[in-house]
Amino acid sequence: MNYAITKQKEAFEKLNGLLKNLKDHDSTLFRANGITLKHGEKFHNDFNVKHIDSVEAKQLKVSREIETLEEKNKTFAWIFKGLQGNYVSKKKKKIKR
Repeated sequence: MNYAITKQKEAFEKLNGLLKNLKDHDSTLFRANGITLKHGEKFHNDFNVKHIDSVEAKQLKVSREIETLEEKNKTFAWIFKGLQGNYVSKKKKKIKR
């Protein structure tokens, strides 16, 4: 379970880097005033906007999956802590004394 959480966090970081690169590239398509596009850059801008939206949606999905996995990991650890030897019942504690 921890491995899956680690992999999801790595995927989130990769998506975050990709999103930053896309936004940086998209900002270079505008003129110095930052309001109008340079001549002939409309297609690139449209593609970047769609791609940015897609990456943000995937990033949201991955972050939700991370939260779900962390909740399940807590529940799993709580339920199965006895199997790992961390739990000793009150009855066994009384017998040992």
